[in-house]
Amino acid sequence: MAPAEACALAFARSSTCPALCSHGSVRSVMLFGPVSPAVECFPIAKEATMSVDEIVTTVERVAQENDKYSGCAQAVLGALQSQFAIGDAESFRAATILSGGVARRGESCGALLGALMGIGLVCGRDDMKDTAAYGKAVTEAQSVVDDFKARLQHRFGFTDSLTTTLCRDIHVRIFGRAYDLASDADREAFLQAGGHDADKCPLVCAIAAGVAARAILAMKKDV
Repeated sequence: MAPAEACALAFARSSTCPALCSHGSVRSVMLFGPVSPAVECFPIAKEATMSVDEIVTTVERVAQENDKYSGCAQAVLGALQSQFAIGDAESFRAATILSGGVARRGESCGALLGALMGIGLVCGRDDMKDTAAYGKAVTEAQSVVDDFKARLQHRFGFTDSLTTTLCRDIHVRIFGRAYDLASDADREAFLQAGGHDADKCPLVCAIAAGVAARAILAMKKDV
């Protein structure tokens, strides 16, 4: 069984017990139980009438807007939760400290980590001993990482290939220098340089969310 097919089966198993939530007068079907109260549930009926491109664009827009509050990992994961009703409030909370390259250390890109958390919520293993499911989910995640790098390079027009997904390396490509976000002075310089402008780190969030959304939609299609 291909990795995507295995993940799709996990997705189907997760959706066997739908719950209902409401936001104002809107009733939404949540396939994965309660999500964070900080993210809006998405009506499944509406999703059924949308094309893949429309869904991806919606997820990208939400992630991009989320990042104005800081927290790239939550910006992306929250957008995926909003669209696909995956995970819960604890999942969302867990992503808090992954932003800025993990606790503002400039390591692995927080936006990508949020995207990978979304993938894990869809097709991750439930049993630690299930090494086959682990391997298949990791293979799916590897494709997401590769797609993220390629789309990031294309959208920003990087001349050279992006060889890593480190926050500091992405900073250098976008801003011409890396910012130490753990430093108050450097973090302020990052903000002054437009770090949270729509075409800077929020765009990175949009790209990561879009890549994950495409992958999740592909899994749903294979169910």
